[in-house]
Amino acid sequence: RASTMARTALLLAVVAAIAGEAVAATRPMSRVATNRLSAARPAGPLAVRMGARGEEDGRGPRVPSLSARAGGLVAAAALVASLAGPAGALDSLKVGECLLQRCTADLARCISDPKCAANVVCLNLCNGKKDESACEVRCGDQFDNPVVQRFNTCAVSNKKCVPQEKDEGKYPLPPAGATIDTFDTRDFTGVWYITAGQNPLFDTFPCQKHVFSSSEAGKLKGDLYWRVKTPYGAEMERTAVQEFVADPEHAGILYNHDNEFLHYQDDWYIIGYKPNEYALIYYRGTNDAWDGYGGAVLYTKAKSLPEKYIPELEEACKKVPG
Repeated sequence: RASTMARTALLLAVVAAIAGEAVAATRPMSRVATNRLSAARPAGPLAVRMGARGEEDGRGPRVPSLSARAGGLVAAAALVASLAGPAGALDSLKVGECLLQRCTADLARCISDPKCAANVVCLNLCNGKKDESACEVRCGDQFDNPVVQRFNTCAVSNKKCVPQEKDEGKYPLPPAGATIDTFDTRDFTGVWYITAGQNPLFDTFPCQKHVFSSSEAGKLKGDLYWRVKTPYGAEMERTAVQEFVADPEHAGILYNHDNEFLHYQDDWYIIGYKPNEYALIYYRGTNDAWDGYGGAVLYTKAKSLPEKYIPELEEACKKVPG
């Protein structure tokens, strides 16, 4: 979930694309990098072919024109303002200036990196879509690498060029007594599958296989495996490692804090549990870009949801308002 950037964080890459020429001038580009920065914006899908595990085919993506000279920052401000929506939460000109002045090297590196540049193209193609926010999060899923993460770290966490999107209360804290406090991390080990999810942005990826271990009561480590779909129908495997500790007074609440990337924090609430059968987890989180995201997932030992548990799962879901 940390690798799926909040909407405001992802908008930074659009600014980078439009103001890119000014930034790229801070260091010479290699011939390969120059060839990858095409002057023509593709009219159709992104011109990047992905292999079975998400590797480029070597030709590199086509990206929007980077020749906006006199109006670079003005255009950037206008585009980001249009993407920001009616709320107008971003001061677009200040964002562009902050990127140019405080994240110069990371911005230039992003534009010359194939995946980071492809992310820029993907974001531009989201503009005006009905599911614009969801489209932008999918871009982050499809085109994520250390260059993208480093750029977001500078722009969002270190230099704070973009303000954090505030909690709108969509995912409230569960009421007292909602969690299953008989939950024991030592019983939630081995292979589990996510077979249902609430939030399509974070919870419903293909092939979600998570392998958990517990060194002692109240501690849980997860080796997470899932896949994301590319624009061409193929799938890429993603992996992550997450570690949780239980609340000292409520074993059904688990905390995943102290993470370096975007300082993200995920809190798990076990609202339904049948040992060795299923665990229904409601979660809410925060990071430097977005405070108050959330969702719910159902872990099962079976690879598909056993229908016999649906009535009791529906009852468990009623514990959380909304």
